[in-house]
Amino acid sequence: MKRNLAKRVPGIAAGQMWSLDNTCLQVVELGRNTALFRILLAPGKHPLVSRSIPLDRLAVYLHASEATLLETAAPAP
Repeated sequence: MKRNLAKRVPGIAAGQMWSLDNTCLQVVELGRNTALFRILLAPGKHPLVSRSIPLDRLAVYLHASEATLLETAAPAP
């Protein structure tokens, strides 16, 4: 019996911040099949929503909302 293993969606990684229309989406953690994300009004603000969603649905949502990846700042020394 073959196992149907989910493949990671390319381009989505933990710690990324995506800009949507008037909010930001931060990918907090990636599991094997799911992603935990937060929706924020602006980077550095308190989250409005924290949810877990299947990776493929997150990729479809980001594509449909025409989200752009925000550059992350380099870690402080």
